[in-house]
Amino acid sequence: FRAVQKSGLFDNNYYILINKLEKIPSGFGLFHYLFIGYRQRLAPSPYINPDYYYSQISFPETERVEPICHYIQKGWKLGVNPHPLFETARFAGFKSKYGSNYSNPYTCYLKEEDAQVVSPSEYFDVEYYSSRYDDVVGSGHDPFSHYLYTGENDRRCPASIVEAWFESCWFEDDKISFFAHDRGVIQTAIETGVLANLSQNPVLDPEHI
Repeated sequence: FRAVQKSGLFDNNYYILINKLEKIPSGFGLFHYLFIGYRQRLAPSPYINPDYYYSQISFPETERVEPICHYIQKGWKLGVNPHPLFETARFAGFKSKYGSNYSNPYTCYLKEEDAQVVSPSEYFDVEYYSSRYDDVVGSGHDPFSHYLYTGENDRRCPASIVEAWFESCWFEDDKISFFAHDRGVIQTAIETGVLANLSQNPVLDPEHI
């Protein structure tokens, strides 16, 4: 309980709202998640994508692990990514700078401002996102958190590498289904492999220009 609470990777209000658990008392979201929610693969916060996390590890279905604790204790050491837009390997050396202040690189990234200047993945560019959208600076959120809480729902582009694809009419039907998805267009595109080879996109393939 304390480890999950201290990690900053669980958001009580988000958990209750996004999973439509309004009948749960406001202060009991974490209890529900640890005893029931994670077994149903409910998202504990916008920082954790349970399906994506489970796709990277192997374990018997009857022994389903809670992703936050697993990531804190083992996952990050194995290079598991807790979210499609956060690459653990980019921050694996966090202890050399911050010592034992944090149990994992994700918590470190979310709490240390100087760490947040580094883009968490190629599909989320901190500098690009911050300069493109004026309301990011001064919002009270780091750029990555701003995107997960606000920008994704507003259909904002997170990086120049996907800008042409994101704003084009290519795969328009797929884009609509992506936008309708709870996790947003970029997350879904990564999970489904659409962004695995950007050259498949006529807009981004020099041979088609």
